[in-house]
Amino acid sequence: KAADLDLKGLINCFSCKIKALHFPLMCLIDYRGYRLVAISILPIGGDTLVYGSSDGGRSVYNINEDFSQKMREMGKILKMKKHTVAGMKHYNKKKDRIMNIPVQLYGPADIEGHKGRDKKLYLIDFARCFPPESTSVSKNKNKRAIFYQLMRPEFMRKYGKSLSCDAYSGFDPSAENREEVREASKYLHDKLIPKFAETTKRQND
Repeated sequence: KAADLDLKGLINCFSCKIKALHFPLMCLIDYRGYRLVAISILPIGGDTLVYGSSDGGRSVYNINEDFSQKMREMGKILKMKKHTVAGMKHYNKKKDRIMNIPVQLYGPADIEGHKGRDKKLYLIDFARCFPPESTSVSKNKNKRAIFYQLMRPEFMRKYGKSLSCDAYSGFDPSAENREEVREASKYLHDKLIPKFAETTKRQND
């Protein structure tokens, strides 16, 4: 599932045609019950990260204005809502403890934006580029479904309202963002899917 979502996210991000934003080549290889993800090697590393997180959200970055602007453009196209996540850790001398600086992002917290060693901007890790369905609406009892049961890009374009990719996860605690995703999920399950099923039934009668 993750590999499928990663490729789907890559295709949709690439289709935004954001100028001077670069992407890896990727393909899925299925062979005798195994799946391999083949991806091109990029001139990036742990020291080139400028946007998102490479450590599961323990440190989240948005430190390059050029990259931030490109993600803003992409967010408008793909209906990815800007939202706040806990960001880079720093030492607060007054409180004598390590604290996180809140960071605002378009897209999921665990996407990775890099300023490569060749000075070009690269985006990787696309698996959660679309918001999750509300499990209370979809009736999925698996709590981790929010990481793979995602709304389709076609639905997001039709729905029209930007939603947080991190809603219902530990990255985004916003009750408002959760409620917006729940409302979208209800529209999908209570109106759009039944309407599609009825249309299909009439065509087949």
